[in-house]
Amino acid sequence: MRKEYGLDLYKLCCTNDNDYETYMVDELGWINDKEFYVWVSYLYLKEFMDTLTKIFGYGLFDDYGFEGNMRADCVCIDLCKALDGCVDLEAVFPKDEYKH
Repeated sequence: MRKEYGLDLYKLCCTNDNDYETYMVDELGWINDKEFYVWVSYLYLKEFMDTLTKIFGYGLFDDYGFEGNMRADCVCIDLCKALDGCVDLEAVFPKDEYKH
């Protein structure tokens, strides 16, 4: 596991450091001890997924990929399931600071 994974993931989720110069993640947080969700606008979903794949590779889609919960204006993704141990999410997003 590369140390940069955490920093790259943080930049993707919490900064506007991208081609659009906007925040792609509308909301994020720990739902409970085992689920960390991000809400990504449909407008930026392709860019979000392309960047996530650039960081973690196409192995994210092994075993049929991961689920997203479709909402009216965004898709909700559980990064714990999507990243399946590729990065220590609690180190990047401490539960006490990112509780939803």
